[in-house]
Amino acid sequence: MSHSLKIFFFILSLLLGASEATRLWWFSRDQGKEQNETFLKWTPPKNALDRKLSETRGGKILSYDSGVQVLIQSEESQISTEIIYLEYEKGNVRALVDLFSHSPELCLPASGAKFIREFDSHTVRFFDRELLIRQWLFQQPISGDYFYAFKVVWSLEPEVFEGALFQKNLRFIQLRAAAAGWELPASRMILAVVTNADNSSEAWKTFKELTIDRLSQPVE
Repeated sequence: MSHSLKIFFFILSLLLGASEATRLWWFSRDQGKEQNETFLKWTPPKNALDRKLSETRGGKILSYDSGVQVLIQSEESQISTEIIYLEYEKGNVRALVDLFSHSPELCLPASGAKFIREFDSHTVRFFDRELLIRQWLFQQPISGDYFYAFKVVWSLEPEVFEGALFQKNLRFIQLRAAAAGWELPASRMILAVVTNADNSSEAWKTFKELTIDRLSQPVE
């Protein structure tokens, strides 16, 4: 082999090595970001009653990686709040179905509740994220009592789950994710029902204090 060819292959080897090192560094950086930014974890208050999510109807249907369902009774009023908090880890292929298809405006009427109205969405700035929260009013079919439902979804890569709150075309989102080569990122969802609130503002205040205000970033 000529001296010039040896130099060429030597330089090519260096370039390939540098390229591979850069790829591994970038991948490890993204992986670290994903791991460290499993952000905004919800912790129930101490007076929350565990409803044993795995034994509930929702717990048997949903495809979460981990989660809790709790009932919280206000110590100052008759308001009670039932909260389902679900964690979907990176790569959970069922996350899209859960986040899009299992939503109060679909599930509650299917179980007999009467839909009354939907309120304007709430937007809350939390750390460097904007959380969009939907709120509905329903009525119990037998007792006639009114109750409020809430839903919020967040992810490390919001563009993947764009539309999850608003029942946009799930099939389109699945195809878009596949075409872009997206590996489904970690995501979180909170579903909640507030009963015995006097009005929508009181229901929202209760929901926010028990959920959004209790979100925190994990300690590194």
